[in-house]
Amino acid sequence: VVGIVAMFVVACNVTHNLPEGSYLLSRVNIEADEATPRAERITEERDELSKHVRQTPNKRFLGLNFYVWIYEHANPEKDNWWNNFKRKVGEEPVVLNMNLTEKSVQNLESYMRTRGYYSSSVTYRVDTLRRRRVELSYKLKQNAPMRISSLSYSFRDTSLRTVILADTQNNLIRRGDILDITVLDEERNRIASSLNNRGYFDFTVNNISYDVDTLGHPYRADVHMIIRPTLTGYDERGVPEWEDNAIYRLRNIN
Repeated sequence: VVGIVAMFVVACNVTHNLPEGSYLLSRVNIEADEATPRAERITEERDELSKHVRQTPNKRFLGLNFYVWIYEHANPEKDNWWNNFKRKVGEEPVVLNMNLTEKSVQNLESYMRTRGYYSSSVTYRVDTLRRRRVELSYKLKQNAPMRISSLSYSFRDTSLRTVILADTQNNLIRRGDILDITVLDEERNRIASSLNNRGYFDFTVNNISYDVDTLGHPYRADVHMIIRPTLTGYDERGVPEWEDNAIYRLRNIN
């Protein structure tokens, strides 16, 4: 009985000291777009969407806001080890902030654009619960994605043309795939790693850039990869100096 009473006290008291008109953020949900095919659906489980949300609820113990309760029982006017311990172990209550909610919407929309869904949108819903708590839900709408219609290359370092084109069977960028910025970055990393393994130790991801053309056809993109030589420095007038990437060879073995 004592345990039940204690749990009830913890459940009720955590919102007692909140400012008037404030609500404790009890739960955050991110709802995926069920109309999108499962293989292309952006979800919390696969994409860790919660890291783009600016407010997350306080952690719980046995389903209760135990850490908020401890924090609320620290006396802010006393500076001693007991009150400092309460503030350290406890958590300041996360109060619903609509400005941060709007920023979370922008973050989620920005993430979906990097995944190729440029006409995506996010809406939110706030449900009021008992004891001055709220549940916040974000609803994703992915809509039609931008897809890759072609991939071409521009070799400003012509010495790498044969090496890179001979390895296109491992290319991560495919015609018909969604224009996913993360995949474009992964392809840069793959090429740089492959060239490093071949002895081109000066080559980095910075030697690769993209020119993406989305004009002409709706939801279609022409991807143009540019392979640059290595920047070796600047002359006395500040003009950059470039040099084709060289392969490192063994000279001495000791």
